Amino acid sequence: MIRLLLLLGLVFLLAGGGVGTWWFGIKGEPIPGIPEQSESAQKAERARRLGNLDAAYAPIGPLSIPVMQEGRVTKLLTMELNLEVAGQPGLEAVAAKRTVLRDALLSELHGLYALDFVRNNENQLTLVKKRLLKRGREVLGEKLRAVQIKAVQGREVNQES
Repeated sequence: MIRLLLLLGLVFLLAGGGVGTWWFGIKGEPIPGIPEQSESAQKAERARRLGNLDAAYAPIGPLSIPVMQEGRVTKLLTMELNLEVAGQPGLEAVAAKRTVLRDALLSELHGLYALDFVRNNENQLTLVKKRLLKRGREVLGEKLRAVQIKAVQGREVNQES
């Protein structure tokens, strides 16, 4: 009887572990052998259509970011960006969502430059571009192809207490 209860308990634990792994881990991943859902196929088709359009560039004016260290502003960083978008639909999307896009890029830059790694590393622009592209795609979707950094200017801030 005890062996039966232990075996039954083990089966329930394994089943619960499998369900928990699926629910909290791989729930959104595609299952091998099952065709993809139509929504992801529509996204792929839309991305293919946008990929056929010529590139257009939307300038994003100067973004000023205070670089903080130990609760104080140590540097004022100014960046100018060019967004590579998919043709006229991309330019229209940038124009329609410029305020939201600018806010998203500013918050991402502020968060990035709060990290010691980004502040102190000489070659951080690759990481910054990847993060800005990811954040920009959250706003614009696949219409955003690339983020190009046009100019970066840093100015030391001398704060006397």
